[in-house]
Amino acid sequence: MAPDVLLINPPDQKSKYKKYLNIRIPPLGILYIAAVLEENGISVEVMDCAADDTTYADIRERVEQTRPFIVGITSTTPLIDEALQSAEAVKMARGPYIVLGGPHATFLHHEILTENTPIDFVIKGEGEYTFLELYRMLRSGGDPGTIEGLVF
Repeated sequence: MAPDVLLINPPDQKSKYKKYLNIRIPPLGILYIAAVLEENGISVEVMDCAADDTTYADIRERVEQTRPFIVGITSTTPLIDEALQSAEAVKMARGPYIVLGGPHATFLHHEILTENTPIDFVIKGEGEYTFLELYRMLRSGGDPGTIEGLVF
C-alpha cells in the first residue's frame, strides 16, 4: 500500500561523523511525526537517505512510485542545501505538497519561503501535531492559515 505521507531525512554527503566514525544518527524528529500520524490512522513511509545512501534520483523515483499526498523533509543548517535538493527531486515528480521542518526551517523560514524553492509549507518548532493538523486540513479542503506553527 502506498503511503499518504512520505517523510525524508535528506542525503548527508558531508557529515564528519559518517566519514570518520561511520555513525548514523536516527532522524528522531521525523520518526516522532511518523508515530503521531500512524497513531491517527495515516499511512507513513520514512526515507532515511543519510543512512541508506539514497540519492536525489532515488527520492524522485520513490515519489513517482508511491504518489504520497504530502512529503515532509527535515532540515538542519549544515544540510539545508541537501534538504532543498530533496524538495526539488520531489517537485520534479510532479507530486505532493512539500513541507519543510527542523531547526533550520524554524529559524529561517522567511528566507526559505522568499527564495525560489519548491517548499509549500514550513513548520516551526515541534512538528508532530502541526503536521497532523496540516494533513487533516489539506485533506478536508480547510484553511491551513489557522494552524499555529505553520508558515507559507
